Amino acid sequence: MRTSSRALAMALIAVTTAVMTTGCFMGPLLDSRSPFDDPANASRSEVDDALTAMQPALERVGTVDPAWRAVAQLAADNCEGACNLHVQVSIEPADPTGLTELDRPDLIDNGFQRYAVPEDVLEAALVAAVPVAEQHRVDVYVVPGLGDPNGEVDPLADLSAAVEGLFADDADATAFAVSFGEGSEGWVRAFTRTRSDVLAAMGLG
Repeated sequence: MRTSSRALAMALIAVTTAVMTTGCFMGPLLDSRSPFDDPANASRSEVDDALTAMQPALERVGTVDPAWRAVAQLAADNCEGACNLHVQVSIEPADPTGLTELDRPDLIDNGFQRYAVPEDVLEAALVAAVPVAEQHRVDVYVVPGLGDPNGEVDPLADLSAAVEGLFADDADATAFAVSFGEGSEGWVRAFTRTRSDVLAAMGLG
C-alpha cells in the first residue's frame, strides 16, 4: 500500500511538472513566438499597440530636419523562432541630396552611401519614441535605416557620431544601452518594458 501511494505521488509530481512546463511554452507559441521566449516578454499585440501610437509621434523627426525620417516596425531576436519582441525605430535619409557622404573606412564597404544622422534628429526620435514605448511596456531600439534608392545607390544612415554626442558618458547606464565608435554604425536600446523614467535617465526630454 505504501509503495502504491509513493508511486501515485511521483506520478502526480510528473504530471504537474509537465503541465507547468507546457504552460510556459504555450503562451509564446500561441503568440507565434519561439517556445523558448520568456513568457514575460512583450506580446505581438503589445508591440502592435505601441506601433500604432508611436509612428504619429515620430513625425516630429521630419519637422526637426526634413532630410530625415523615422519609421517604427515590429522586430525580434531569433532563438529558434521570434523572441524578445520589441519596436525598432529606423532613422532613414528621406532626402539625401543636400547631405554630405560619410567616409567610414573602419566599416565593411556594403555598397551603400553613408550619411551621418545629426544629434538633434536622434534626440527627436528618442523623445518621441521612448515615452510611448514606456507607456505600452515594450522595449524600443533605435537603429540606422536605409532610405529610398538614389539612382543605383541606397543611402544609409549612420548613428555613431550622434550616439556618441548624446551618450558618450553613459556606458554604464542600466535603463538603456548604446553602441558607437570604431566598427559601429551606432544604436540605442531603451529597456522601457521593465524600466521607468528612461527618457530622464538619458538626460533628454
